[in-house]
Amino acid sequence: MTALGPAPRSQPASPGNTGPWQQAARLRREHPGWSVVWLAPAGQFRAYPQLPGARRDAALTAPTAAGLADQITRAGRAAPGPPPSEGPDMTDTTPGPAQTAGRMRAITAELTAAGLDARVHDTLGVLDVTATAHQSAGKDIDIIVDEDHYVEIRYWSPADATPSQVVAVISRALAAITTPP
Repeated sequence: MTALGPAPRSQPASPGNTGPWQQAARLRREHPGWSVVWLAPAGQFRAYPQLPGARRDAALTAPTAAGLADQITRAGRAAPGPPPSEGPDMTDTTPGPAQTAGRMRAITAELTAAGLDARVHDTLGVLDVTATAHQSAGKDIDIIVDEDHYVEIRYWSPADATPSQVVAVISRALAAITTPP
């Protein structure tokens, strides 16, 4: 995975600004074994392998379509081909599209009720929720929840924060995420 520095902020889709979505669609056509999405709030392209048994945490991320295409090509050369499929995995509990859409709408509703500006996005059939916690002092906090159950929380750390302060904030966030309710 590649994630260096702050992501550039993208502009919302408009008739004159559909480039990233069109580039993601082109990458999907060129690399049929990969699910490719444009994460507008993060200003990044992301690709997930669609191979049987592929790990969902094997996502590739790049700020440009060309960079992601290069990563996909390198990943394809490094990984051996999948074994032939013997049919569907009968223990698969992956929810269907209707359950996924319902879950994403419920997450959006709860984030909105918690005071965040949240929306469900459907990018060529791939759902994600983006939410923003507006801060009166400082920069907004962005949250992305994708249909594969990954959650990203992006916040700005003040330039004068010491390394210890940055690590303390991250440690508190990790403790909140990993501590059972």
